[in-house]
Amino acid sequence: MPDNGAYLPWGEGMRSCPGKKFSQVEHVAVMAAIFGTHCVIPVRFNGESEAAAIARARSTVKDTGMLLLLQMLHPERTPLQWKPRP
Repeated sequence: MPDNGAYLPWGEGMRSCPGKKFSQVEHVAVMAAIFGTHCVIPVRFNGESEAAAIARARSTVKDTGMLLLLQMLHPERTPLQWKPRP
């Protein structure tokens, strides 16, 4: 049971939002369109190699936890940059 006043984007159970599935499909479609023309790369810190930045990003993704939703616990460790695909 979520805490009183917790944010539930679509609600739960019998009274959940009827547009929930539609919005989830729309989200996937938007992400597919964005990733079709762009890629996400980690911002390299001073003196950091590209391989080290990628390894840091992968370790950040592994550092997740379940609160109400799945979220990265320390996203500030890996700033990301959108880059158009060549």
